[in-house]
Amino acid sequence: MTESKRILIIGNSGSGKTWLGRALSERKKLPLFHMDTIRWEQSGYEIRS
Repeated sequence: MTESKRILIIGNSGSGKTWLGRALSERKKLPLFHMDTIRWEQSGYEIRS
């Protein structure tokens, strides 16, 4: 089985998405992006800091 390069976490407010995302990011050495920081446009997307 191959390792995942992207993991999408969805859930209700207060369900622990941020906690789980941080834990997986550290354990799997993957970058962590919050969907609220991504601005989608027709030409692509931009990640705001």
